[in-house]
Amino acid sequence: MARATRDLPKLQGLLLVGGSAVYLLAIASAALISVSMSAREDAASRREVTHKVEPNLPNELIRTPEAQLYRNMPSNPQAARTQIAQLVANIRTQDQRDADGFVKSVINERTDLQGLPFQMGGACRMGQDASTLFGMAVGITHASLRAEDTAIIGKVDSVDRFMTHWNGQDPAPGVAALTQIYGPQSQSRREGLAHHLKEIKHSSATKALAKTAVFDFDGQVRLAAVDGLKGRSKQDYTEVLLAGLRHPWPAIAQNAAHAITRLHRQDLIPELVAFLAEPNPRDPIEKDVNGKSELVVREMVKINHHRNCLLCHAPAPANAMPSDVVAVVPTPGQSFAPPESGGPYGGSPGDPMILADVTYLRQDFSVLASVANAHPWPEMQRFDFLVRTRVLTADEVTAHVKEKQTRAPGQVSENHKAVAQALNRLTGKTAAPNAVAWAQVLDMPAPQIAKQ
Repeated sequence: MARATRDLPKLQGLLLVGGSAVYLLAIASAALISVSMSAREDAASRREVTHKVEPNLPNELIRTPEAQLYRNMPSNPQAARTQIAQLVANIRTQDQRDADGFVKSVINERTDLQGLPFQMGGACRMGQDASTLFGMAVGITHASLRAEDTAIIGKVDSVDRFMTHWNGQDPAPGVAALTQIYGPQSQSRREGLAHHLKEIKHSSATKALAKTAVFDFDGQVRLAAVDGLKGRSKQDYTEVLLAGLRHPWPAIAQNAAHAITRLHRQDLIPELVAFLAEPNPRDPIEKDVNGKSELVVREMVKINHHRNCLLCHAPAPANAMPSDVVAVVPTPGQSFAPPESGGPYGGSPGDPMILADVTYLRQDFSVLASVANAHPWPEMQRFDFLVRTRVLTADEVTAHVKEKQTRAPGQVSENHKAVAQALNRLTGKTAAPNAVAWAQVLDMPAPQIAKQ
């Protein structure tokens, strides 16, 4: 008893120390939880701020006509899944009889889809080695975007993380995955990708930078892309710039002209003068269609990326292997991850899938746009933009003839104005925005004027 009494202060001391330790541990845990919650809130806040500062889509993109594979897709998930499965079976049957048979039938039967720039045969299929690497790159890209979105403390650079994991493998499949997935991402992500592409000394990165310089609708992203093109092989990107001048959306021509001037491409002056002799890229032209002379127009169209998987890609075989580069076809009426998350579309076992390494249509650029009454799909959905060549209807031909007759003499298209401005900046000279005037000022042979 006496010993117990003597040990009591010691026991009290131990209890006091132990209690203090528990108290301090509780405080530390609470602090860590608070820091964690604060970090999560900060991360969410950063994402929200990034989303808010995104520029509004240009009206021209909102008004762009839409091309679509499904004309009447039911909103009921089970009915939609059944219809998609029937379409997949039909595609497989046609493709077994004739390679790319389904796409050929679409071109023959659907006048609204005939002029899309379909690629077939070897042009639409990756080789085995490239396909394997592309599949790996897609997985790493999705994982890197998730790491950036879920970072609690600090900031993760998703492209830098990708580069670390890619670790010097063939750049082409990696660039293909990055540009395809980052296309509709936020302005900050697209600009970050442009800065990283500058460090990749490969023709695939050069072409990706050129397309960004021409097609991205954000000025800061385009500036970063043009900066990345400086000092690169001109033969790897010149075609992209010149094609941009002839795009039916004048904003693209203006972007291409600005890129040419910022890159000081005086070597392109003859091509620019020759372009001034061409007709307005938005005007209809005569073209032989199935042995008949028709008036056709090149126009920009948009395709809802989530609703037209089977228009752009071949269906995956029923016995698809884990090594196949596949993706789920989203089902109407069944929710999937928002495209800005950078993740795959999810899906359920047995859902139809496509081969991502077989691509019939390649877009010029992609954006996220709001879709009315989208639930349960995300409100913001991905749209791919490309150029279609379409035969005019009889009413459109009549309207075009009338408009041309009343057109003011010497009227200059926005594309031609952009090229004339580029010539002014490259040469320091001024002239009327036509080929004859510029050829005279520059003491060049006048190019042949194309038929208007």
